[in-house]
Amino acid sequence: MRKALPTEEDLHAYLDGELGEDRHAMVEAHLAQHPEDARRLQAYRADGEAIARIFSRADHLPDAAFSPFDSPPAAARTRVGAALWARGTPWQRAAAIALIVLGAAVVAFVTLRRDTSDDALWARFGRDAIVAHLSLSNPASQPIPAA
Repeated sequence: MRKALPTEEDLHAYLDGELGEDRHAMVEAHLAQHPEDARRLQAYRADGEAIARIFSRADHLPDAAFSPFDSPPAAARTRVGAALWARGTPWQRAAAIALIVLGAAVVAFVTLRRDTSDDALWARFGRDAIVAHLSLSNPASQPIPAA
């Protein structure tokens, strides 16, 4: 009779201390015979302990702290933006505005140009395909026009 192997669910339940007594001995015997699985479970255990340490320190954060995913308070954003803008010279401000306007103009130009050039590109491709087909389908055609 073949011995039953523990499933991944069994191994994780064993690791979490939630495995029933009927399967506990079978998992321990498997881990004794398969050191690679035992090392993998030990690595999982170490990861879980590290995560538990991280979350246990979260209770000790000061009340004023906020998550990096939260946006800073509006007053702080306004002060930072105003400080950055005030730090520049009038020429730097003018150059920044000019670059923004120029960038918007380039994007608009490329967008408008792309719409019309796509149609022209496909029309030229179709014309070239028809010429190549007609040139190659005629047995009397010269190789130079087909190329």
